[in-house]
Amino acid sequence: MLCDGDGPHMHHSPILGSVPEHSPLRKPVFYGRRKGRVLPKTLYQHTLDRLKNLDVNKWRGQWPKELWLEIGFGSGEHLNQWLVQHPQRSIIGVEAFINGVIHCVQGMPESFEERCAIFSDPVQELWPSLSPSCLDGVILFFPDPWRKRRHAGRRMVQPTFLDLCAHYVKPGGVLHFASDHPGLIEHTLGILHQHPHWQYIDGARTTDSAHWPQWPAHWPSSRYRDKAVAQHIPCAFSIWQLQPI
Repeated sequence: MLCDGDGPHMHHSPILGSVPEHSPLRKPVFYGRRKGRVLPKTLYQHTLDRLKNLDVNKWRGQWPKELWLEIGFGSGEHLNQWLVQHPQRSIIGVEAFINGVIHCVQGMPESFEERCAIFSDPVQELWPSLSPSCLDGVILFFPDPWRKRRHAGRRMVQPTFLDLCAHYVKPGGVLHFASDHPGLIEHTLGILHQHPHWQYIDGARTTDSAHWPQWPAHWPSSRYRDKAVAQHIPCAFSIWQLQPI
């Protein structure tokens, strides 16, 4: 739900599947910006109109054959390129920053609407709308690193987050992670290595950038990766596969 303001969210999704009992879904906490610079009202209204065709509830009860989830798509450069490259796949894009949602939707051809859903609230509020094992993969590229040590608990990848991904991803499905921030890479890889259900299969396995493979040529980029490359900052990508639970 695209909301104009920073107050409490009013999004209520139907429960289509159970969630892990320890999941903190009743009181989702979101850290980060919701709004940026003011955009023209006509642009905002046009986005609202298009979001009606991009509501995740259009797939209720009958999920696409191959469905992915991208969390924090920014302005949608990667998401839109991904749709071009994978015409047989569908995707749910999650982005709580309203200006990013607007830019993504404005850059999306209407022909993509059948294969794409946009969720403009924190991902914690999306999970109850999904069915167990409905996803083929989760994409988490360049999430907020929360650089200060005292804010490490705000980083997206935590044991509970991986539990939720394991609940909604099919066995054999994958998690794609990428970042250019050493502290976040160390944090994320450490938690992934300790999780019993996610197994490393490709990309960065350690924090040693000398052993990181090159970004796959067939993968779309994003403005965050392009910025890092321009500044000669190493980028790590890492792929993990869900093992049978």
